[in-house]
Amino acid sequence: MVLLRPRWLLTILMAACLAGWLFPPMEPAIPPVRPVIAWLAGRGVVLDPGHGGYDPGVVGPRGEREEEIALDITLRVRDLLVAAGVEVWLTRTTDEDLVDPQEAARLRSRKRADLSARLRLVQRVAPAAFVSIHVNSFPSPRWWGPQTFFDPDGNPANARLAGTIQESLRRIGPATDRQPAPHQGLFLLQNIPFPAVTVEVGFVSNPAEARRLMTGEHRQALAWAVFAGIVRFLQQSVIAA
Repeated sequence: MVLLRPRWLLTILMAACLAGWLFPPMEPAIPPVRPVIAWLAGRGVVLDPGHGGYDPGVVGPRGEREEEIALDITLRVRDLLVAAGVEVWLTRTTDEDLVDPQEAARLRSRKRADLSARLRLVQRVAPAAFVSIHVNSFPSPRWWGPQTFFDPDGNPANARLAGTIQESLRRIGPATDRQPAPHQGLFLLQNIPFPAVTVEVGFVSNPAEARRLMTGEHRQALAWAVFAGIVRFLQQSVIAA
């Protein structure tokens, strides 16, 4: 796992996020601005790019790979959080899983071993929030739009984290009325005791959305939305405390 410690804060950025706004989808230049907002400094977030290594995840009709899209968006979210003063841990930063290659051949289920390793890392860190980023697919090409999922039987704050992220995702186009959805049976969400969600950033099975997901502009817009949702959740957590 990779820990990135906080550096700087974009004061204007934070004001916009807390007001519920998002900047235009562009590659931002982030100048160093101090000081860090006190309630963000030292807050820990684990970001989990889905799949990786032996497991590419879903693959679109034109070769769009979930593992690559999820990792790129996750790294963009990481950079925004670090700039805001949040401590960020990543389960992976390259195209790899968390299984020791020397042990992989002896494993009955490499997938379960990978997920178990991710779970152990999260439990060790005890973050304020866990966000796993994935890409969706469906046999029919009609479905599109990002959606956030949470385990209703887990941490009571799961639904709130899913809600703040989904609200931000609805602000980027094309508009969608998707709501955060309860989902039982996802290994990580089922076993992580901290606020945890999975974000499906879109459908590679939808041709138009697959094209958007392959652009840096749309990936940056998704990253801003996830970032803004996390920050709003952390703000609400401080107020509730």
